[in-house]
Amino acid sequence: TTPGQSLLAVLLTMPAWLCIGGATALAGDALGFSLNVGQVIAATCYSWLAGFLLVPTPGGLGVREAAFIGLFPGTTEEAAAIAVTARVLFIVIDLLGAATMTLLARLSPGTRR
Repeated sequence: TTPGQSLLAVLLTMPAWLCIGGATALAGDALGFSLNVGQVIAATCYSWLAGFLLVPTPGGLGVREAAFIGLFPGTTEEAAAIAVTARVLFIVIDLLGAATMTLLARLSPGTRR
């Protein structure tokens, strides 16, 4: 991989990282916390990176939350509540996406059942 390819990969995935961080900030806002959205997005991105780098934990389970708590500028309680809420929301969204795609695959013509 060349440096240019790496830079291109980072640029192409930037919208996804911003959406993940924004969703986490929305979760914190829904919980009633006063947040600096930029700091939440930064903490979220770094915590997801930590989850990816520590391979022994499936899906970064626990690693992302611990990293987020350590990086979040608010209280530990606020950070833990946001991290757990965001994790649950992402799991629910993943399950809904999988169920939707399974249903669409079963309903599409030419698909073996």
